[in-house]
Amino acid sequence: MLFRRTNRYGYSRYYGNAGNILRVVKIILFVVVVLALGVFLAVWLLRPYVTYDAEGAHLNLPWAAVTEEDGSTSGTEPEVLVEDGSGSSAAVPEVIVDQEDADADASEEGGSAVAPEEDEEPDTDEGRVSAALTQLLGQHVGKTNLKSGYSPSTLRAAGANAALIYLKESSGNLNFFTENALATQLGVVTALETDTNGADYDAILTAAADLQEEGYYTVAYVDCFRDKALGTDTDYAILTADGSCWTDRADAPWASPSNEDVQDYLVSLVTEIAEAGFDEVVLRNAAYPTLGDTDAIADDSDRTEVITAFYEKLIDALADYDIVLSVYTDETTITTGENAVSGQTLAELSRLGGRLWVNDATDTDALEAALTEAGFGENTLCVVVDSLDTNSTVSQCVTD
Repeated sequence: MLFRRTNRYGYSRYYGNAGNILRVVKIILFVVVVLALGVFLAVWLLRPYVTYDAEGAHLNLPWAAVTEEDGSTSGTEPEVLVEDGSGSSAAVPEVIVDQEDADADASEEGGSAVAPEEDEEPDTDEGRVSAALTQLLGQHVGKTNLKSGYSPSTLRAAGANAALIYLKESSGNLNFFTENALATQLGVVTALETDTNGADYDAILTAAADLQEEGYYTVAYVDCFRDKALGTDTDYAILTADGSCWTDRADAPWASPSNEDVQDYLVSLVTEIAEAGFDEVVLRNAAYPTLGDTDAIADDSDRTEVITAFYEKLIDALADYDIVLSVYTDETTITTGENAVSGQTLAELSRLGGRLWVNDATDTDALEAALTEAGFGENTLCVVVDSLDTNSTVSQCVTD
């Protein structure tokens, strides 16, 4: 005999189908939560491969790009900006290295690639910049993301064929291994990595070489005199009249450009970068500071002479290396020929033979005209902008 639970009055409780309905509702809620979580994870994981334009959103998966025998990729490359990741404004040029790749990229993206004929040698009188820049897309490659699988596929997904690799930042830290004595003294040297066989290797230089093997143009970024490690040591820093370390508008310390040890240190590092086989090196803050209370700087050296001497050392040190030496400068230097505060002169910059990178240019036509009048070749100007202008005839770089 079956017994039904009753209350104290002898009546049994009857629940009907409520229990079954509750279970169904719980199952539906569980499924909805799981689907929502799955959609969120998919959106988050695919976020780097989503681009936007006038036609809406597009998904560009890196493995969807078909690599041709000549190393180019089929399909239209998306225009994606990647976070720069540093306190300095820097970006990556899409540099045309191979003429066939240039033609392929230009036809696919609807742009024009101006580059020398395959058998045409660059005009050495106009510097060593022989490659035309069509558009510049931000790609910051640091030690961390190189070690964690930064690959040509991610460069393709970003629409870039060059990588800007940060080897020295304003912190003073070096993202590559060196036995330089001053770097060791300052404690800014990156330790070597150890592979599975127990052999030591330099992770970032190895990764850069791998990118070159895949046909990508490598640009080494070096922040020169804006250096926290040197700038907080009174033996090397820019000082104020009371002997304290000078800092710029962002409260960042600087090494003294007139200090011979500092100059030699930087020249030594740039030489090592050239020896490592980079295609180009771009020097940031390779002059006296212009932002902040520059009148408080106690250094009474002739700034133009100091910076000119520093550039002369670089020219001599890199004479035997096939590397493009580029420098950040400003509109004043280009349009007037010099900047008394920074110490840069257009005449000395022309002797470096590389590109001139400029932030926030307001009149690119005037800058190009000034460079042409000063005897610079084509494709010298590289302008840092907030967003790409596809109709621009001036080379652009973008930061995120």
